[in-house]
Amino acid sequence: RIAADNAYRIPRSRQLDEAYRDANLPIVDLAIIKAGVRLAKVLNDALAGYQPGRAGPSLGPGMYSDREAAAHAGEEAMVVGTVITVHRTDSGNLYLNFGADYPHQTFSGAVLKPSDPALRNLDGLVGKRVGIKGRIKIYKGQAEVLIERRDQIVELP
Repeated sequence: RIAADNAYRIPRSRQLDEAYRDANLPIVDLAIIKAGVRLAKVLNDALAGYQPGRAGPSLGPGMYSDREAAAHAGEEAMVVGTVITVHRTDSGNLYLNFGADYPHQTFSGAVLKPSDPALRNLDGLVGKRVGIKGRIKIYKGQAEVLIERRDQIVELP
């Protein structure tokens, strides 16, 4: 609407001169400021629960931080980070989300329709630093490891 009411109103001369620029520059400036405020809100909401993990090099070989996991898709490794939430789907799947709440997580440990009672209630891991062992894969743009056994989850100090 702003563009139609202002920027798309081309002078009869078809020349975008100083008068056109001077009339539209404050409108463009205000639109950019408003867009910046909206972007700040989106980023604040997305990163509200983010807690940085330890730096990658201190983890050791075959271990990656939750933020690094996507770069190592296809590898068998341990992904280390802080569990922010345990997300359950209507279909019975359970996800340990690292870095931020779903859908903004940096990594997930995915338990698909858990039959093992030890994998049904993992809520006690929220806020804890854990490692998830397994093959890192990318699913719908997100790094994850499928968890089939409780021993794939290691609580860390």
